Amino acid sequence: AQLVLDFLYRADAVLAVMDFSEAVPADPRVQGLLAERDAARRAGDFGRADAIREELAALGIAIEDTAGGTRVRRRG
Repeated sequence: AQLVLDFLYRADAVLAVMDFSEAVPADPRVQGLLAERDAARRAGDFGRADAIREELAALGIAIEDTAGGTRVRRRG
């Protein structure tokens, strides 16, 4: 099953037609960090955006930036 999922993720990285997102916690802290990361990326502050990504990872949230936008999901 993991091989199939890996293939689908790689295929979607090119096609950007599938939605692999899972419900992200409605936790205000997580939502605030996501908004702050988006603002940092728009401002070109990629160091801060990466730091927020690490903070979210510690909370069990995975961030994937794709050509079709940012995908957010729970870490497996």
